[in-house]
Amino acid sequence: MATKADLEWTFGLINHAGTYLTCETFGGKLNCVTRSLKKKQIFTLETDEGTDVVRFRTHLGTYLGVDIDGKVSANADEAGANNQFIIEAQKDGRWAIKSNEHGFYFGGSGEGLTAFVKEISEDRLWSMHLAQHPMVTLYNVKRKAFVHLPDDGEGLTADEIVAWGPDAVISIVFNPENGSYSIQGANGMYLTASGALIADNSDTSSHFVLEIDGGRVSFKTVDSHKYLTCLGSQGLCKATKSAKTDDETFEMRNAYPQITLKSVNGKYVSIQGGIEPSANQKSASTDKEIFQMEPLGGDQFQLMGLTMTGKDAQAKYFHAGPDAESGHAGEDGVHVNTLELGANTTFNVEFSGEAGVNYIAFKASNGKYLAQQMNGYLKAKADEASADAKSVFEFSIVNRPRIAFRTTRGFARTMESGLIEINKSFPDVYSLEGADGKFAILDQSGKYWTVGDNLNTSAAGASPQYFYVELYQNSRLSLRTEGGKYLRVDQSGPLVANGTDGADPDCQFEY
Repeated sequence: MATKADLEWTFGLINHAGTYLTCETFGGKLNCVTRSLKKKQIFTLETDEGTDVVRFRTHLGTYLGVDIDGKVSANADEAGANNQFIIEAQKDGRWAIKSNEHGFYFGGSGEGLTAFVKEISEDRLWSMHLAQHPMVTLYNVKRKAFVHLPDDGEGLTADEIVAWGPDAVISIVFNPENGSYSIQGANGMYLTASGALIADNSDTSSHFVLEIDGGRVSFKTVDSHKYLTCLGSQGLCKATKSAKTDDETFEMRNAYPQITLKSVNGKYVSIQGGIEPSANQKSASTDKEIFQMEPLGGDQFQLMGLTMTGKDAQAKYFHAGPDAESGHAGEDGVHVNTLELGANTTFNVEFSGEAGVNYIAFKASNGKYLAQQMNGYLKAKADEASADAKSVFEFSIVNRPRIAFRTTRGFARTMESGLIEINKSFPDVYSLEGADGKFAILDQSGKYWTVGDNLNTSAAGASPQYFYVELYQNSRLSLRTEGGKYLRVDQSGPLVANGTDGADPDCQFEY
């Protein structure tokens, strides 16, 4: 489904009896006996461009398959003809999954899963529950623009050429009562068929059937069976169309972290003055003070800035070193002016805490750190990452004012006791508050995440407890306490402050 390599279409399949298709760890045995979505219930959809054929990859890396006798299995290491399926979406949004090779429909319940019938019946239908992180950017294929929340907060519009800032992050919310989805804007309001936004998505006017086609998606209302489209010069999102075209087709894309950078001079890095970034703004009040971090692997990232706005909006990459495009030949110059990727657009990212401040530093390909000069401009010329060298920056994540956390064990939710557990099928959404580059996490009840004497994390604090944040590949982060311990997911679900390495998978949370 995704155009970004690190955003895969992952989901659970719920049968007619309300239980999830499960691939057991030993032997790849298939059954439908559990009502929760965890690792063994997650499948990844593989598609081939230009064809309706799909494959279902299990958490073991094997493929769902059907043989000529209608026997189903999940033990193929490589996908062949028996592992190819066609998804036939029904009017209510459920899927009929047909073997492309044999024409049999897959279904059943308990341990009695089969594929030997060629007619669709109730026990052959599946609801699809997205398991991936709910916060994405949503790109309209026809308009070549992203859906976002406009300044007036009235509706959602598809007129942002580059997804930039918190307004461009959209949440796709699963409604388990009917297997539908709701589209939630950055203000927490839900889109309805009329284009209006409402606070409570229990109203079915905000419920959409999610249809997929070659990795792209469309949204059809549960009530009127109309497709969501984009109307007028602003691309106002409303459900008015009976048929599906490119106007009604979208792509879900990764919402990469976007940050602001405050230098040690107390001012924000900006490109308002041109292509040379400079720490010269008292506030981060425009898109020119927001920068996007794109992962390359390990601790390497690319950094982007929005060089043009409006209808001609364009984001370009930071480039450190000799620059033919601008005419500057300095070995340590920094410009935001290229779409050509290479060593000079690659930065090693480091995190540190000095005097209670959460800092980020960027090392360029010349082995030097980006540092603020006397005139405010950034150059790649510092030998160390430190406040004294003016080569560290206080950062804030600006496109996650609302945040959800996911690991391979599940989503973070607050229990009735206030305890935070991260093994759930559905996420709670929290608020992120920043200070000195550190972050506090606020529960919907108005309580802050707090580490107790037993090292368990609960939403129990009346005042914020701030955590140091480190960013990792594929929109993952770790949270470190003032005492130097990382929040870590215990095997049984609780979030415990006893981790020693932010790179440990159990200490990383997709956000």
